Amino acid sequence: MKRISILGALVLVALALPTAGGESRKFDRGFSFAPREHRVGVKTGPVGIESLYIGRWPDPGDFRKGERNLDDTHTCRIEFRYTNRDSRDWKCRYTVSVTSKGRVLARTESTETLGDGKVGKTHSFGLKMRTHEYKLAD
Repeated sequence: MKRISILGALVLVALALPTAGGESRKFDRGFSFAPREHRVGVKTGPVGIESLYIGRWPDPGDFRKGERNLDDTHTCRIEFRYTNRDSRDWKCRYTVSVTSKGRVLARTESTETLGDGKVGKTHSFGLKMRTHEYKLAD
């Protein structure tokens, strides 16, 4: 199995992809925790993870609510764009962590199949954290 892992300072992303020899490869990358698209640029063999998009950011009303109630949570959306030019499926393990001064504020993991022959397809999943901590992330 080939593994790709991406790890970030604010957003830590880990990807795992199977290689032809059955081993895995890990890539660690860091990105700012901001509601926009980030270029990932990880490639191993015929498979590449092109970008990461952070969406569904809390609006001002959500932030006000989070300041009044420190246990209030909000789920943002993490979306990875990938291409698999191989004639077989690949497995990928995503690990996303948001940190502040070395402390992990939120973490989520997801294992996904990168379908064979897919170009520009996406995987997305939620990342739940306390609303007031969105502003604390590094």
